[in-house]
Amino acid sequence: MEPILNEISVVPIDGVSTDDRLRELAETLKALRLLGASRALLRTKDALERPICQHETFRTSLFANRGHREARQLLISALSWPPFVEDLQARSESANGCLVEVRHGDRHATGLGMALLLRSISVSLLGAHDFHTASVPVSVTELIEIEQIQISNQSVLNVWNCNSVEGARVEILERIARAVVSGEHAWARRTELFSHLEWSRESEAHLRSLLGSELVFFCVIDRLVKVNSYTATWSGGPFEPPVRFSPEAEGTLQHGRRGAERECTLPSGQTKRLSLHIKLTDYWRIYFEFRQVNELSSDGLPRGRAFIGYIGKHLP
Repeated sequence: MEPILNEISVVPIDGVSTDDRLRELAETLKALRLLGASRALLRTKDALERPICQHETFRTSLFANRGHREARQLLISALSWPPFVEDLQARSESANGCLVEVRHGDRHATGLGMALLLRSISVSLLGAHDFHTASVPVSVTELIEIEQIQISNQSVLNVWNCNSVEGARVEILERIARAVVSGEHAWARRTELFSHLEWSRESEAHLRSLLGSELVFFCVIDRLVKVNSYTATWSGGPFEPPVRFSPEAEGTLQHGRRGAERECTLPSGQTKRLSLHIKLTDYWRIYFEFRQVNELSSDGLPRGRAFIGYIGKHLP
């Protein structure tokens, strides 16, 4: 899991020296690495050109010939890793088929938005008091289709010094543990990540074939995790996981060839044409169905199961 710099925390601050802010940022990254986070600190394209004090930008402060040389070298290395956050956002918008804007108050917050989308960690500079909190509130606006806008208030996991890393230790470890790098890796961890999902032979093959470099990969994993988490607590009634899905058109299901393309083999061995499908982009879908099973969870509630029948490009 790659931490992401909160670029709007790069602002001039009174009462804290630039050297101390850089040193604390380096120590924060070290603390995250000890928990298993990536050595990279992803950033926006303009992050290094932002003023960090009255006479210096973030970039010039990193290359200044003064104290905390080791901290500066660590930061230069961490901030040099590709890709830029804007590139990740463009890939995400392409994969999801929607445009997204994330704001903190009246400020556009690209880094916070990508940390939210990837379930990663925002890293803020010391002294920007708006970000001396483990949970940064943001407003998310999604343009899903023409004239269809969704607005939601969410929060982003954030750290700003070593103590904040320790305070969020459990959540950080959980996020690192859930990070997957390929479909084969996700399949190997399916009992941990997807304990309430069942698979057809087709969907198993589809998931395992994903390399992790596909534009849609993280969206696939995200939707599967969300359906699994919802199903784990579903005890009957309307099935409404926090994903965008819809039923297939009846004419398509009844069509001989197109309907047959939506047939999957259930765990019972029977075949069934699946109707419900999660929309990832105009070209990718996850077909599924849901049901209750005759067993109880540890808290005494009926367990649910979601059956994943197909993962792949939009069927004709």
